[in-house]
Amino acid sequence: QDHRGGGIEYECTTDEDSPNETINIMNTNFNSCSGKACAISLKPKHALPIFNNITIAHSKSHRYTVMIDVDSKTEYSEPGEVLFQNSRFVDLLNLEETCGSGIWFCTKNSDNDTLSIVNCEFEGTSIQQSNTEGARLGGGAIGIELSECRNYNVIISSCSFYECTSFAFPGGAIAIQTEKTVSITDCSFNKSISLQNYNSRNAYG
Repeated sequence: QDHRGGGIEYECTTDEDSPNETINIMNTNFNSCSGKACAISLKPKHALPIFNNITIAHSKSHRYTVMIDVDSKTEYSEPGEVLFQNSRFVDLLNLEETCGSGIWFCTKNSDNDTLSIVNCEFEGTSIQQSNTEGARLGGGAIGIELSECRNYNVIISSCSFYECTSFAFPGGAIAIQTEKTVSITDCSFNKSISLQNYNSRNAYG
């Protein structure tokens, strides 16, 4: 098995529907993590996780810092919310070309889920692209652009973005491509930059 999750790896492997499955990660620090899904890798049956007061800092990821992959539909699957709140993401470098600083959520259970990022701080986060032909995806802090990540709503509220960088493509702080709704409210952007300008998608900061 290709293990991921330098800090936490969770996968529900039972054939049962696991009606009581819940995932809450709270008051937890991850420091100097590296590799695939360098801090957290979650593959639940249907539970949509809540992250409250976590800090991920001084880490390098290969595409994912936090990976949430919900890919098994059960009778208990229903629209819900993945929530990050009161959390900090500091000095993170994504060495791949997608997923911003590394938050990745993919679901096959519903087309009406919501990814909410509320009262979070992103400081010194970046995505290091090769600037060659290929995906051309940006977002130095939050990047939600892959085709498999376009079937849920996105809420970003009361967040701060400081010195976030996309080295090659749009969105120094945020880059989003989606078929659903996006709400960005009461956020601050300071010294965030995209080092090159391609005018093909929605980009912020």
